[in-house]
Amino acid sequence: MHEAAKGLHHNPSTWMLLAVLLTTVAAVFSPFGDAPLGHVRVLRLKTALQAAAAAAAVPSQQGPPTLPVLPDGIPDIERRLLTQLDDLKATCPWRPEWRSCHGADRSSWTAANLTRVCCQTGGEPGTWHTFKLQTYLANGEAATAGGDVWNVRLTGPGLAAAARQRPLRTRVLDNGDGTYTVAFMPLFDGQYSVAAWLFYSRCTGYQDAPGNAPLEHVTIVSQQDWCFIGALAALPAITVADTAASKAASDVTSRAPALLPIDTPDPRILRVQQHVFALPGRATYRRPLSAAQAAVWRTSRDTSRFVLFGDSTTLLGVVRHILAVKNKVKRPALLPFPHCWNLSGGDPVHFTTATKTRMSFSFVEEPLAPVLTPGAPPRVHYVRGHGCDLDTHPALVAETLRNMTSSDTLFINIGMHCVQKYRLANFTLLIEQVAALLAAAPSKPHIVWRSTDAAEQNMPLPSHGTPFELGTYLPQYQFLNEARRLWFDLEATATMRRHGVRVIDMYGLPTHHGDVVHYSNDGFLQQNQLLSWAVC
Repeated sequence: MHEAAKGLHHNPSTWMLLAVLLTTVAAVFSPFGDAPLGHVRVLRLKTALQAAAAAAAVPSQQGPPTLPVLPDGIPDIERRLLTQLDDLKATCPWRPEWRSCHGADRSSWTAANLTRVCCQTGGEPGTWHTFKLQTYLANGEAATAGGDVWNVRLTGPGLAAAARQRPLRTRVLDNGDGTYTVAFMPLFDGQYSVAAWLFYSRCTGYQDAPGNAPLEHVTIVSQQDWCFIGALAALPAITVADTAASKAASDVTSRAPALLPIDTPDPRILRVQQHVFALPGRATYRRPLSAAQAAVWRTSRDTSRFVLFGDSTTLLGVVRHILAVKNKVKRPALLPFPHCWNLSGGDPVHFTTATKTRMSFSFVEEPLAPVLTPGAPPRVHYVRGHGCDLDTHPALVAETLRNMTSSDTLFINIGMHCVQKYRLANFTLLIEQVAALLAAAPSKPHIVWRSTDAAEQNMPLPSHGTPFELGTYLPQYQFLNEARRLWFDLEATATMRRHGVRVIDMYGLPTHHGDVVHYSNDGFLQQNQLLSWAVC
């Protein structure tokens, strides 16, 4: 016994191991010291080495701490959004040639189920809040490179505890080191559940389609070639605490704050995520424009015509309003014209597009005509900018601009069809030509570029209930995905900013049930509210 003690005395590492084992035993049994008899569970003990090995292999899951708000939290996120395209190019250079994922080594891809969260920042509701995703490989090693495409949504409190909860879409910024900053702007304090979907890993989403015809990919790309993952990561809830009220987390109640103007690096960009909050019961909160934003945007009070140029994602904002009025809906959800215009007499909407047989009214194919009668009441026109054509689109835009005056407003988007079937190089060339035409319009109409949004590859739509099955192979959506939509939209926004064209960022609007392309009525309502809020 003495010799054994002597041996231990001369072997400090043995003493350390015994101390760890004793500490482990104490930690295991101490929670049950006051437990009633019969409720004490027998746990299998692990050695210190086993515990250390397990901790190294699988990271511990802990809720993100609630940290003080960063003094420059809002400008930091705004700057990150403006540089997001440059950050993506540094992390994942675009692949001009499509690569199949059949037979690809997926051991270096992110394992969604090992994803952990940390580092929450944020202050009062109505401001940017963030937390980080730390990703891991299948072998448990922490990822050290970016390239994932995540879609993260939060579900949280509304006006009252019994109100129907609505999803809150987030911005996911790739930090290039295996971590991803999730930015969101909650309107209420309280607890938000997190649904994080991993769409793509290791840059496989940022690539061109194999061909340039509308249906060609359906026959070329099979399910075994698919790079889409569609895995859900189980993450802890996020708590948004109103620090100004100095309330304990358990006493947090849902309440809407006073929304104050915010300064952004570029006042030419307005984001629906920041300015219009539509809630259950059709209650709406609006954030006032800052002085810099108002100087750039409040220019359309003398507008005589409001011209919408784009595909069905633009058209339906007008169509649904007309159908609601025609069907005598008491509270039409959509107003496709700014509320500050003095509309009088007759139907203010005129269409310049192809015939639609399934609608209860017809369209006439004709170009936008010049204003013939000075002082005529305001009119809303829709110009069919369907598709994505390098030859026809610039010509149609130029013709439309020639027939506009300085008192007209143009609301334009070209993008969704390009995302689905166009090569990035062709799209950037098209957008460069269109932006140059918009900037050089001789009559100087008021121009607003609308971002491309709502393409979410088989994404669950919690605002409407039942989610899609992410594992279902739908070839028609193979290239109408979030990775391509994000990159194409960032390219268009950067080009418009470079030419001095105002951009209205629609990211965050709810899509229609069973439709990953078009907004719901609530989505179009928020779009039109922001447009009206901006120009009036």
